[in-house]
Amino acid sequence: MRSILILVILGFLFQSCDSKCDDCSQPAPVDSLQGTVLIGAEGNFMWGNASLGLYNPQKGSFHPDVYKAINKKNVGDVLQQLRIFGDKIYLVVNNSGKVKWLNRLSLQELGEVSGLTSPRYIEPISDSKALISDLYANKIWILNTLSGKLDGEIAVNGWTEKLIFIPGAYQIWALNKSRGKVMILSSLNLELMDSFSTGEGNMDMAFDAQNNQVWICGTGKGQENGFLKCFGLNRQLIKAWNFLPEQGPTALWLDAEKLELYYLKKDVFRMPLQSSALPTSAWFNAGSRTLYAMYKDENGFWLSDVKDYVQASEVLILNDSASVKQSFKAGINVSSFAALR
Repeated sequence: MRSILILVILGFLFQSCDSKCDDCSQPAPVDSLQGTVLIGAEGNFMWGNASLGLYNPQKGSFHPDVYKAINKKNVGDVLQQLRIFGDKIYLVVNNSGKVKWLNRLSLQELGEVSGLTSPRYIEPISDSKALISDLYANKIWILNTLSGKLDGEIAVNGWTEKLIFIPGAYQIWALNKSRGKVMILSSLNLELMDSFSTGEGNMDMAFDAQNNQVWICGTGKGQENGFLKCFGLNRQLIKAWNFLPEQGPTALWLDAEKLELYYLKKDVFRMPLQSSALPTSAWFNAGSRTLYAMYKDENGFWLSDVKDYVQASEVLILNDSASVKQSFKAGINVSSFAALR
């Protein structure tokens, strides 16, 4: 009976929702999820209004909370990250202290691990293991993705954020936000190999697989400058640019195909990975928008405008010339996108 319900919801998922509607509360279908894009909205802290939306770029149609429609319950409190790997979709629900996983084909919830302190990001490191960073726990959790149970933990000192697994080097880079550092773990034994300072207020990392380099950005903090830096896997600093304190970039997106880096510093800036200088002007001007998250796929370059952090976000899809192709209202504080291919 439950599988029939899911088919009915997906079957009607895109019929009655218009991309410009203010309240797409009716289920809206597709014959399959292929070609759609999941949109994770954090919601507001302590409000329990996180949501998982679904957008069809070809039809310009949006369902604001497909998770709730299918699973008959709310996502939880603060959907920090949306991540797809293997045949599952993982939802890191920060203030609920949970990581949930869904069937990639039906979006039906398959399980969850709870009791985490304040999970932030999940990173797969093998077919059977993933690491989960945490804001308050002073540890990185080890999740067995086959059993759905915690397999252990790695003691760390401070708030860990973004994680990047670099298979060829057997390294896992973990951004330590409270210490202004990156910690490097061995993927072979999950022990700490090294750590080094990046700068205060570090915000995001992106891996350039072609050149075996890691880009890191930060806003700065207090009297410390904001920064954009590029490191080799041996921790050697390759490039660095400074910004005024607390005015550095807040997010990165690396286009591995075009070898370009996008960084968000109120506006969106684009530069070749091999560039020795920062761009002199923005690629996309935010204007009065509050830009928050970036993503790129074959449909274009995606941005979220979170407005005043309380009302519904607007999602923009840009072409390569930074012109808006499509836009629509989505959940509150949209922070992640993931294409279902």
